[in-house]
Amino acid sequence: MEYNPKEYQKLLKEIGNNDVVYGARDFSKNKGYFLYFLGNKFITFCFNLFFSLNFSDVMTGYKVFKSNVLKNINLESKGFDFEIEITAKILKSGYKIKETKIDYYPRSFKQGKKLKWFYGFICIWKIIKYRV
Repeated sequence: MEYNPKEYQKLLKEIGNNDVVYGARDFSKNKGYFLYFLGNKFITFCFNLFFSLNFSDVMTGYKVFKSNVLKNINLESKGFDFEIEITAKILKSGYKIKETKIDYYPRSFKQGKKLKWFYGFICIWKIIKYRV
C-alpha cells in the first residue's frame, strides 16, 4: 500500500476543472530508499528539462484522465517507462497536467517493490525518444 486509496479522492476532486490530474507523491514523510528518491528526482528533472515544464513527480502511479484524453493515444510501453510515454503523449496532444500532493509510503523489496536501477536508463531514453 504505497499509495493510500483515500488519496485518490484528491485527484477526483480536481478532474472537473482539468483534463488530467497526477498525484504528486510527498516524499518528505519517509526517509527510506534515498537512492530511489534521487533517481525519481533526476528522471523528473530530465523530463522537465526536455519538455520545459515544472513537474514534481512525473513517475507517479496515481493518475486521473478524462476519457477523451486517452482515446487517440497509442501506448507501447509495458514497464515503468509507461509513465514517461503517457505523460509525453498527453502533453504532445495539447493537454495540460495538474499535480496535486498525495501521501506516499514506499514498500520494501520484501513487500514487493519491483523497481530496478536500470529502469532509470530506459526512462531517460524514452524522454529523449518522445521529445524528439
